[in-house]
This record gives sequence, structure tokens and C-alpha cells, in this order.
Amino acid sequence: MKRKICNYANASNETTRKGAIYQRGQYYIIQNNDRPKDQRKYGVYINDSLIGLGGSLVRVKRFVNDLYLAYPFATDVDESLDKIPRLAKRAQLQLRPSMQPSKAEPKAKKAPKAQKSTKAKTKAKPKAKTKGTPTQQRLF
Repeated sequence: MKRKICNYANASNETTRKGAIYQRGQYYIIQNNDRPKDQRKYGVYINDSLIGLGGSLVRVKRFVNDLYLAYPFATDVDESLDKIPRLAKRAQLQLRPSMQPSKAEPKAKKAPKAQKSTKAKTKAKPKAKTKGTPTQQRLF
């Protein structure tokens, strides 16, 4: 019998994801909502990147298993994952628009501004209504 090179322990040294209902290697599934027959009920992720959304847990699990067998050591989405569209079509998943890793960097926190004075600021006083403007009245 032909033996697989990779197993779960070798694929990921990380602990199981919090809130994941199913995990295989770095791939895991999170339930987004409880609405029945919602086509975006389950989200498939690799580490912190969303791969796609599906409506049936059985199909999404099958997609994760197939994805794990095809790419056991993948760590993030990229263009080299060329089997994903075919597997997603079979599992009726809605994929992310492009399989390019996110380039978003976390924003650095701004330094707090120095206060100019030590006096407490007073609240602005509300402006008085002018007598010429009509006010809305209840009709019923």
C-alpha cells in the first residue's frame, strides 16, 4: 500500500483554531450564521485567509479534505493553488475573487496628542431655536 508523505501532525504544529467546527491541517471551517439554506453559512480558511464560502457542511468538509490532500504544506493563498477552482465548483463554494495574498498591513497606532492646556474643556451650549422656523407636529 502506498503511504502518504504527510499526516496531520506534520502539516501543522499549531493548536486547533478557536471556533472552528472542523479542521484538517491548516485548513479549517467556521460557521458564520445559523440561518438555514444560506449559501454563505460556512467559511473555509487557511491560517487567517478566507478561501471560500459554502452552504452545506458535508460539501465544505469534502472540499477541505480534498484541498488538504492536494496542498498539505500550503500556508497561505497564492496563485500556485491552481486546483482550487475545480474543487470549489464540485463543492458548490463561492471563492474569493482572486487567489492573491492580502497586502494589508496592520496600521500603526498614532501617538496621543499633547494637551495644550490643563483646564477642563466645557461642553458647547446648545443653540436656541429661532422663532421663525416651524417645528414638526404630530398629525395623528
